[in-house]
Amino acid sequence: MTIWLTRPEAESARFAAALSVRGIPTIIAPVIRIIERPVTLENSDFTAILTTSQHALKSVNNAAIISHLPLFTVGNRSRKAAIDKGFSRAEILATNATSLSAAIAKRYPQPAHFLYLSGRDIRLDLAATLGAHGHRVTRIITYNAAILPELSPALLSHWPEITGVALFSARATEAVIALMAKHQLTPNAGITAFCLSDKVAAALQSHGWKNIRICPAPSEELLLASISSAKNNP
Repeated sequence: MTIWLTRPEAESARFAAALSVRGIPTIIAPVIRIIERPVTLENSDFTAILTTSQHALKSVNNAAIISHLPLFTVGNRSRKAAIDKGFSRAEILATNATSLSAAIAKRYPQPAHFLYLSGRDIRLDLAATLGAHGHRVTRIITYNAAILPELSPALLSHWPEITGVALFSARATEAVIALMAKHQLTPNAGITAFCLSDKVAAALQSHGWKNIRICPAPSEELLLASISSAKNNP
């Protein structure tokens, strides 16, 4: 069993180490490159900060001017990134952007102003969904998750050994599908897609994937458990 890790190098290396102690070899071959877009914020009447990615705050040059505000996000990695940036009031409020929008609308029944720090490509327009509840959302793009132009030579040379691919985001799923098509690689029955959530897996079935395993909840630990289970119970 060999798992293809698709996230950027540092994140994949950490996950590879966790799989290694479980006796599962990996090949790190990112399909996305994070391109930071440095921003300098101005003081405003923000009620709170919203993020849906651990990359959202990295390129904010002067985060200290808003770090006293509540910050609501969607997962452990995103919360840790916020705390590391000085946001002591960072809180996980949901598991994805859709449920975050609903949770914010419930917590703030009166009109409020939110700063949404995000990537260039988003799946849900928080400005629209929260705007329907009378809120105002200022969105600032702080990074771009760019699909790489090619798969790595290392992955291509070891392709016959690949038995699984770990997918953490819908963007990564899109990248995997596009790059496999470019290299004329097919998701044969021997390759299992291990997906963090239903949304991550959504595009796979229409592109010929036979084996898909979806975590019962979006958690890295559950994804590790899913891969380990597949190794022990093929």
